Amino acid sequence: MIGEEVDRRPRGLAAGLIAGIIGIGCCVGPAVAALTGITSAAVAIDAANSLYSEWGWAFKLAGLIAGGVAIGLSLKARRRCRTRPLGIGRYALIVVVTGLVTYGALYGLTTWLGGFGSGSATAAGEQTVSPLAPVRVAGRGVSTRVHSALEQVASRYPTVELSVAGLSRDGVLVSTWWRLPEEPVGKRYHAELSETIEHSREATILLLQSMALTNPGIDHLGAYEDRSIVPIWTREQVLAAGDPRDFRDFTRFSKFQLSAERQTGYFAIFDGGNDR
Repeated sequence: MIGEEVDRRPRGLAAGLIAGIIGIGCCVGPAVAALTGITSAAVAIDAANSLYSEWGWAFKLAGLIAGGVAIGLSLKARRRCRTRPLGIGRYALIVVVTGLVTYGALYGLTTWLGGFGSGSATAAGEQTVSPLAPVRVAGRGVSTRVHSALEQVASRYPTVELSVAGLSRDGVLVSTWWRLPEEPVGKRYHAELSETIEHSREATILLLQSMALTNPGIDHLGAYEDRSIVPIWTREQVLAAGDPRDFRDFTRFSKFQLSAERQTGYFAIFDGGNDR
C-alpha cells in the first residue's frame, strides 16, 4: 500500500497532463501537423481557429471528462485499501491544477505559434499581392476574421461604405458603395467624387485580398456596387490580382470584373452567364 501512496502523485500529474492536452486538442493537433510538415501553417491556423470557435466547448468537455474519469478510477482503487486513508482530495487537486496549467501553457504556445505563422504568411503574401501596409486581421473563426478585415480596411477609406453581404465557410460576398461629397455641384464635387470611386475600387481589392490571405478555407470571393454586376472570383484570382492601387483605373477594374470565374446578377442573365 505504501507503493501505491508514493505512485499517486506521478499518476495525478500524468492524468492532469492528458486532460489538459485533450482540452486544448483543437489547437494542439493542427499545430503539431504544421510543425511536422503534414500541412501548411496557413491551413493549420485556419483549422485551429475553426475547431476552437465551433468545437472548443467539446474539447474542453472531453478534457473535463478525462480528468473526472482519472479521479473516479483512483477513488475506486483507493477504496479497496482499508489500511490507509483515501487521500483522494490531494490526488484530485494534483489532476485539476496540472490540467489547468497544461491547458493554459498550450493555449499560450499555440496562440503564439498561430500569430507567428499568420504573420509569416501575410508577409509572404505581401510580396506578391500588395505593397500596401498590411491589414492586421485578428480573431478566431472565419466570421470574426472577415469582419476584422472589413473594419480595418473601412477605417482606411472613410468615404467608402463596405459591408459583408454574404458569408459561408468557403465563400464571401462584399457590398461596396461610396459616400457622396458634401458639395452637390462644382469642379471640387466632381474631383472628390472621382477620387472616392477610385478609393472604392482600391478598397474592394485590398479587402478581398486580406480576406483570402487570412482565411485559407475561403475558395470564392465576390464584390459588387449594385446587383447588375456581381462577379465571383476564385481565391487564386484574388491573390494574383496584384497591387490594389492599380485598380483605381476604371479599365483595369472592369477587366478584372470580366475575368471573374463566374458572374451573377442581371449582368449574367443578359450576357448569357449562369446566375448562381
